[in-house]
Amino acid sequence: MSKPVASFHTMTMYLSPKTLFVTFLLTLFSFIPVKSLNADIVVLKNGKTFEGIIKKETDNEVTINIGLGTVSFNRSQVARVKRTKTDKLQNKWQRRYATQGKFVPPELKDFAAEFSELESSRRTAQQAKSSITSIQRKRPELFEQLTGIQNEISNIAKQFQSIDPDSNVQRYNSLVKRQNHIVSRSVIIKNSLVRDNDSADQHREKIAAYLSQLSAFENHLASVKSEYSDPPRDENVAVFFNSIDEQLKDFSTEFQSIEVAHEGQQDHMLLDVRINNKISGRFLLDTGATYVTLSNDIAQRLNLSFSGKNQIPVSLANGTKVNAQPVILESMQVGNAKASGVIAMVFPEAPNDGIDGLLGMSFLREFIIHLDPANKKLVFKKFNPDL
Repeated sequence: MSKPVASFHTMTMYLSPKTLFVTFLLTLFSFIPVKSLNADIVVLKNGKTFEGIIKKETDNEVTINIGLGTVSFNRSQVARVKRTKTDKLQNKWQRRYATQGKFVPPELKDFAAEFSELESSRRTAQQAKSSITSIQRKRPELFEQLTGIQNEISNIAKQFQSIDPDSNVQRYNSLVKRQNHIVSRSVIIKNSLVRDNDSADQHREKIAAYLSQLSAFENHLASVKSEYSDPPRDENVAVFFNSIDEQLKDFSTEFQSIEVAHEGQQDHMLLDVRINNKISGRFLLDTGATYVTLSNDIAQRLNLSFSGKNQIPVSLANGTKVNAQPVILESMQVGNAKASGVIAMVFPEAPNDGIDGLLGMSFLREFIIHLDPANKKLVFKKFNPDL
């Protein structure tokens, strides 16, 4: 196998309409602590409360400002109203909702809209990550079913050899029917795996889009900040930027960054890889390889279960074609960078002496990878909102 050249890229969630809206807002703002906001309180007969500033109170209606707008209640819904001093509330709202609605400085409304789009992209990425995790959890079971089907097909093939179709027509036809059923099941499972793989790739594109958008926003933020004094003289502007900074810090907690030392040069990097939490091997980093590859030797050491009859033709970098056996690895780990349900190909031979396989994109695409050539390290960055 010719030596692959590594290239690095960014791989790159009876009720009137008014009552329904009130229920939504109750959920949305239920986190606001009463004492810290020092607010007026409207207590509903169902036990729910709203905190804010009473704007209107009549025999028929109570209207309260909850920060981003007002909510009105029919007086029959209200158990009691408690008024308190509200001189500090407007300031605290301004800090809490600095990037939303009327609290945004007029000259920064377009930038606030850009941040809102980033938040939406982040939610999409979080949902995409959850979907990828669900797909990965299904894969081992589907591959196990395929292995069982392959064994059944092998058993049927042996039975065909021992039957004379002319003298035992009924038995022969029964085996044909059974074989067709099993093959159909195999096709269904394989199609499901292909669809899941395509779906996972689409979800990864959504995550990559968010990462790209986040990077662009951070650069734009630095540029916009540079137009103001440090700190900005306008208090509203200062509060706005502070709110953005605090939220971006929260975003950063969803990323896991792992540094891993490597041997060799940029075009020939060797890494120690832990497989299925059982054994370790030396793998050559290859961003041009679609899948992780394993030598037959390391596959046997892992006691991987496969019949060898479900092989597929694969073209190597030098144009040579060989047959490889697809398998699902429970886990692969480079340092603390770990991925589950990784598709790999078992090859008859190792890529080179002392190398157990190639670390291809079926593992690498779970991460953003940066090269630190000065310290001979790779930095694996993974979007993991469940951290």
